[in-house]
Formats: sequence, C-alpha cells, structure tokens
Amino acid sequence: MPWIADGIENHEEIAVTALVNCGRFAPETFDALVAKPQLQEHVNNKTGQSLGFLCDMEAKSPALWDDFTRKGWVQDGLSELEALITQDLYSMIFESAEYGEVETHRAWSGMINMPFLETVDRFDRLAVLALAQIGNGTGEGLGETMTHPTFADGISDREAKTIAMLNSIYESNSDRAISLFLEPGAASLDVEERVIELPLAGEVNLTIFRRYRHRSTSTMDLLERSVRANEKFMGAPFPDKWVVLHLHDSDDGWVSRQPGSHAGTHMNMQRNYDVEHGGRIEDTYRVLL
Repeated sequence: MPWIADGIENHEEIAVTALVNCGRFAPETFDALVAKPQLQEHVNNKTGQSLGFLCDMEAKSPALWDDFTRKGWVQDGLSELEALITQDLYSMIFESAEYGEVETHRAWSGMINMPFLETVDRFDRLAVLALAQIGNGTGEGLGETMTHPTFADGISDREAKTIAMLNSIYESNSDRAISLFLEPGAASLDVEERVIELPLAGEVNLTIFRRYRHRSTSTMDLLERSVRANEKFMGAPFPDKWVVLHLHDSDDGWVSRQPGSHAGTHMNMQRNYDVEHGGRIEDTYRVLL
C-alpha cells in the first residue's frame, strides 16, 4: 500500500496496528477489507481503528458483522465520519453486553438497521451520541425512547435530527427531557438550513432547529453573519463544517434559562431572541457571537 510503503506517519500508526492484528486473527476479513479502494489510497488513525473494530466484531458476532458490511458506506470504504459512527456503535453494543444490560444491548445491536443509518451525515452521529448519553447508567431512557410509537418503524433521518438535540440536554434535565421529547409532535422540529462559502474554510453548513414554525430567515442571516465574523476575527479557517442552533422556549425544560449556551454539539438560544418573534437584531447577534 503506497501510504505504508512511503513510511508510517504518526497519524497512521493505529491504522497499521489494526490492520496487522486483523490479518493475524481474521485473515478472511482482512482480505475483504484491503480490497477496498480506500485502503489503497489513505487511512488515518480514526478510520484504521474502526477497521480493527470491524475485525473484532466479526469474531464476536458474525450476524452483527453481516449487518455492518451490508451498508453501502462500509462497502465503499469508511470516511472519517463513518469511522466515528462505527466506533460509537461498537462501544455501545459491547459495553452494554459486558454490563449485562440486555434491553440496551438489543437496542444498540439493532441500531445499524435503522433507516437513519442507511447513509451517514453529521446529524446521524449527533443522534448516536445523544442516544449513548441517554443510555448511560440504567439505560431506561434509551428503552423508553426506542419503544415509543414515534419510532416503531425505526428512526428516520428527520427524527435523527431531533434526537441530536437531546445531546447535553438530557444530562442537565434528565427528569423532563425524555417526557418532553416524546410529547405528541415533539419529534418534528422545524428545520432551516443554509450552505455558505467562507473565504478560508470553504463550505460550511448552517442549521437552525425550532420547536415552532417560522416564516422569516432573519435569524439565519445573523447566524451566517456571526460565523463569517468569527472566521475573519481568527484569521484562520472556521474550525467546524457544521454550525447548529436550537431555538427553544425559555420555560420548556429542555435547556437552561440563559439567553444562549453551547451544548458541545450545538448551540441553544431562547425563542425570544429569534428575530421573527420580537428579538432585537443587535441582541440576537450579540448572543450568537
């Protein structure tokens, strides 16, 4: 492989180790993996480690391995985002088995066959992270979520975007977050999206989620303006390709009562700062910055 033949860089060490172990302990899997075009071109530590997890998965659960390898995004080689999803699912599947959490293990084992993972995007991973957070400890929240009638036919791409908003919310509002989320209609957020081109970072995706319908793009305009201002101020490429804003009612129990907060995966801002709902442009822009 050219990327190995020219010397093993620091960002390739885990990948090489994973492939060597795979070749030793699962030679047929190794043969299948190295036939992928991606492995001939370039593999970094994140994608390489995920290949090692897939090899380990075949040994632990051939049925689960089959479920993964049927996915088109596995068959054509793992992107970095797809590699992270693979690692997340692997960890949750086998950790729940190790701790004897039968229902949680069953839920995670079936996750790969959910509609939202037919293809992989940023919000799919955020949804997986949110579900992992809900599933920590007893896993009761995860069971309640996965058995809700809303998801009887599996989690759709649109529903995955809503689930993604539970990340970090559940930790601070665990008593109410699940019940609020599962209220009738709560799993249908209004979504506004825009793709912009920044001078240094290039393409960046902006998304606003609202738990109410909107008609104006004024707040989206301010979000774009703040992202552009941040890149200009840094004098360096904007560090993220996705900027997500969740607008909420101050008393709905989802997030804190602060005007704005950063949840790690997305930003939260109170509804009354939405320009359409009476927010003053200068106040909204200040919170976004």
